[in-house]
Amino acid sequence: MPTIYPFTFTARNFSTSEQTAGLLRPELEKGTITPHDFQAAVDFYPGGHRTYFFKGLAAGGAGFVAYDVLRPVRAKPRNILASIATLAGGGLLGLYFSFRAHLQFVNSLHDRAGFWRALENVNTLVGGPHIRPLGLPTGAERESTQEVGKEDIRWLDFFRISNDPMRSGKIFAARGDHNTVPAPDPSSTET
Repeated sequence: MPTIYPFTFTARNFSTSEQTAGLLRPELEKGTITPHDFQAAVDFYPGGHRTYFFKGLAAGGAGFVAYDVLRPVRAKPRNILASIATLAGGGLLGLYFSFRAHLQFVNSLHDRAGFWRALENVNTLVGGPHIRPLGLPTGAERESTQEVGKEDIRWLDFFRISNDPMRSGKIFAARGDHNTVPAPDPSSTET
C-alpha cells in the first residue's frame, strides 16, 4: 500500500524549529528516530519550502504584469484568461517545488519506518488517543522494517528526475499495471 505523505499534518504541527524539536525530542530519546533524522526534520520543516506556493503565485503574477506591459492592448476577456493561467501556472510550479523538497527530505531519512512511527506518536500526542491515525507504514504490520522503505513510497518515484528512459515504467511495473515479457534465457538452445 503506497504511503500518502501527511503534508497538512506536518505544516500544522512543525511550523518552527523549536516546535519541531519539542515534538520529536521524546521520540529521539526513546530511540524511535535516529539523530540524523531528528536534525534533518528540525532543519527541514520550518524551511522556505513552506512558501513556495505563494512565491509561485507571485512569480506568475509578475509574469502576467510583465507580459501585459510588453504586449499591446487586448480585450478584457483575454486579459482575465491570461491572468488566471499565469497565476495557476505559478501556483502549480510552487507546489511542484514544495513537493520536490519534501521528496528530497524523505529520501534523506536513514530510518523511514522509525520516522513514520514517530509521526504517528506525535499525532497521538497532539490529538489525543481518539485521533484518527495518519496511516503511515510504521513497520508494525511487517516482520522486517527493511521492507517499509522505498516500496511503500512508490508514488514518490513518479516525480523523481532521472535521465533513465526506463525509469518511468518502474512505478507501473512495481504495481503490475502493465505486462512485461521476461527476456529469453541465453543458456537455452532450442532449435
